[in-house]
Amino acid sequence: MKRRLDAGAGYVIVDHTNSPGLSAADVAHVPGQVAIPGGTVFERDMLSCSHCQATVLLNPARVRDRAVCPKCHAYICDRCETARVAAGGACVPFEAVLDRAGELLVKHAGQIDHPELDVLNDPTRLAYTDAPRIVVPGGAA
Repeated sequence: MKRRLDAGAGYVIVDHTNSPGLSAADVAHVPGQVAIPGGTVFERDMLSCSHCQATVLLNPARVRDRAVCPKCHAYICDRCETARVAAGGACVPFEAVLDRAGELLVKHAGQIDHPELDVLNDPTRLAYTDAPRIVVPGGAA
């Protein structure tokens, strides 16, 4: 069963009608933050990237389409779309990254300096490198 693309979508509202708000200078040091002036109400739809779990505030003025992973049929952020295309279309949902990290930690329990655990410092490297295979008993693999 296919799920709807907007399943799990959210909505954010920030009410600064009775506060001084946040100026561009206040949020300049925080990447991706939005300045919300005092005396205003900020309302936006938001989505969660299925590949990295980043929360993406949807810009109503955006003209290009949002990225959708064709393999897991879910929205992904621009950064993950760039990585997916560069990797030849690899789908690496966040759940798969967690599963792989868990497997490595169980496999190398007590071996904190094992070289295979270096990938835990870069979650983009936690994807499975081998494509899944279907093995039919008595048939060709």
